[in-house]
Amino acid sequence: MTFVLLAKVPDRGAAEVAEEALVDRHIEVELRRVSSVPYFATVSHESYEIRVPEQDLQKAQEVLRLVEHQSEEALSQQAAVAGDGVENAKVRRGDARRHLWFLLVLLTFAVLFVGSIFSGLVRLRSF
Repeated sequence: MTFVLLAKVPDRGAAEVAEEALVDRHIEVELRRVSSVPYFATVSHESYEIRVPEQDLQKAQEVLRLVEHQSEEALSQQAAVAGDGVENAKVRRGDARRHLWFLLVLLTFAVLFVGSIFSGLVRLRSF
């Protein structure tokens, strides 16, 4: 049985996701680790080739397209939920800024008032 290259992915996680999707559809899979950079201390020194039998190539390509589409949908849904959270955080941050400005103004007037009492500009009546 001849295995042909279906895709090349940059990390083990992506290779395993593709492998799982293909195995679920009863397609044999062979993963090959490929070292693309000869230097040992690089961050991404390896990638993975996903290979399938030649007769299953068309079916495997369709499966990968489906996985890609599902991943994009899931990611866009997560981004939408995260986007709502960001908007809510901006509103809360705006409320906090308003409160801080109010406290700053109130504190300024309190300091001026107490300072004027001690300096004798304002006399408090004693009963």
